[in-house]
Amino acid sequence: MHCFARLFIARLFVISLVACAEGPPGHRDASEPKPAAARADPRPPTEAPITVTATVARYTWSFSRPEAHFVDVEAVFPVRGREYVVVMMPVWTPGSYLIREYARHVEGLRALAPSGDRRPIERVAKNRYRIAVRGDPAIALRYRVYGREPTVRTNFIDADHAVLSPAAVVFADVDHLDEPMQLTVVPPAAWPDVAIALPRLPTATSSHAFVAEDFDALVDAPLVAGRLDRRTFSIRGVPHEVVTFGGGDVWDHERAAHDAEAITAATVELWGGILPYERYLFLNVLNGRGGGLEHKGSTLMMADPWAARDEDRYLRWTGLVTHELFHAWNGKRLRPKALGPFDYERENYTRMLWAVEGFTSYYDNLLRVRAGILSAKSYLEALSRDIEKMAATPGRDVQSLDDASYFAWIKFYRPDENARNTTVSYYTKGSLLGWILDARIRRASNDTRSLDDVMRAAYTRFSGDTGYSRDDLLAVVRKIGGPEPAAWLDEAARTARPLDYGPALEWFGLRFTPVEPLPAGDDANSRQTRRKAAWLGIEATQENGRLMVTEVVRGGPAFAAGINVDDELIGLDGHRILDLSDSVRRYEPGSRLELLVARRGKLRPVPIEIGVRPRSSWSLEFDPAGPASVGARRQRWLAAPTPK
Repeated sequence: MHCFARLFIARLFVISLVACAEGPPGHRDASEPKPAAARADPRPPTEAPITVTATVARYTWSFSRPEAHFVDVEAVFPVRGREYVVVMMPVWTPGSYLIREYARHVEGLRALAPSGDRRPIERVAKNRYRIAVRGDPAIALRYRVYGREPTVRTNFIDADHAVLSPAAVVFADVDHLDEPMQLTVVPPAAWPDVAIALPRLPTATSSHAFVAEDFDALVDAPLVAGRLDRRTFSIRGVPHEVVTFGGGDVWDHERAAHDAEAITAATVELWGGILPYERYLFLNVLNGRGGGLEHKGSTLMMADPWAARDEDRYLRWTGLVTHELFHAWNGKRLRPKALGPFDYERENYTRMLWAVEGFTSYYDNLLRVRAGILSAKSYLEALSRDIEKMAATPGRDVQSLDDASYFAWIKFYRPDENARNTTVSYYTKGSLLGWILDARIRRASNDTRSLDDVMRAAYTRFSGDTGYSRDDLLAVVRKIGGPEPAAWLDEAARTARPLDYGPALEWFGLRFTPVEPLPAGDDANSRQTRRKAAWLGIEATQENGRLMVTEVVRGGPAFAAGINVDDELIGLDGHRILDLSDSVRRYEPGSRLELLVARRGKLRPVPIEIGVRPRSSWSLEFDPAGPASVGARRQRWLAAPTPK
């Protein structure tokens, strides 16, 4: 009766009819005017007809409102006699192991016949839709995607440019993921250039029409559009481009291209002269952010244009270039079996990210020495920083590299205040693993083999569609370097036992800079030195005038005393804490004091013993006491291999 009454009134008051159609009784007060934008669907039931000219999936990306951060998408799918077409959008993108739920940014999704008439569409999962087909030869989706997250794994669109990750843009026909697909990009007039690693569509009249051999290839090709600077070089006849957005007059385009060329040449030599792509793009977006993501024919990188004016920051950019380029071999083609073909709708687990990312991290420093970009001294400084990171990570004794890889989906990309205590980076520890393994292989083979040989042999055996298992990789190490390096690698990756740097230090003729022990005397200088080493194992920050604990280091004095994250630090030994470091340095290690904290508004006195700050400096240097033969070994390690 309620709805019938409203329908009767609707003959006199149209607004009541609309309110009834919007929901059940009580959903909206009939006397409340609806917003103008909600009174009617702004999209007509029939839209512009769809051109059906191909028997493959066809995508069009256009930008009617880039300043509002939208990309407009049309996707046309051949029906091929089916009753329903099911489409899905990926929930993650390869190379970044986190479920990202890209479908949450989709707006205005509708399904259309070639005539432009609407077709029923039903959501069957968070990222899947089923479209009812009425004998149509093709079905189309039209929608737009909001993108304002400037990272290498998401979308960003504004009035000046677009950076698109295809996994975060497109729906795909789940029944035809392994077939060719076409992409046409229609940029605004203010964007004269589009860069993407896909080959151009030969039959297209548009210069921005491309073809992908399958859905994997489409997802693997990020796009940058806008006013772009392009610098080209060739390695063994294969073209490479450094494509930069946002550099202006600040970025050193010539130096960047020169160094990218040197890095590429050194990388190709390591892989025995093999170039696995027909063309490669360094997509260099200088938006003040950071990060990089590897692809088969390109990398998408983000950095600050002002990095070119700071040598340390610029060298970090060259490290990013080296790392992502190396992935064109290690990771994109030489890969664990679990990382391809991909399931784009759920996690793809592997225990081998220490080989994919860790070994790549080892070479992103070493190859820059071979390319003449890093000095040997700078390389040792970079290696020292990795060792320092490991020393400052209690999680190294908790989590193995195998587990760090497997749980990347829920741990590495979701760190919290306890992450340092319970996890280890497969980048950092994996890099050190590669360094030690390299030394062990060289020692076992009397310097006739190295990790370089392992990588080349594994690439020859397992790249492409084959993939490798853990046992496969260990078998290659065993064949190249012998049983001892293989057995060591197996245990080092499976367990959380500390890495022994000794074999690498001995073989390459290195040592840690000597560190003086804490003085035991009672003079003013020795007391001051000991106080400088005083430590509680707390990280804290000022929040609204309160000194709040943000991290408690496992194994430290605060951890033993039961201090919690979010405790407010108030006093130490009866004195107000204004600056934590200054307060702690008043005392020598071993002092037993009372720390006053506030937890959930209540004051708590906590007995605590001042500890000794762990060693924070792990600076490597060439050992002057090394044998005469070590110089030749070091040269073979750091020098570029002889071209094949």
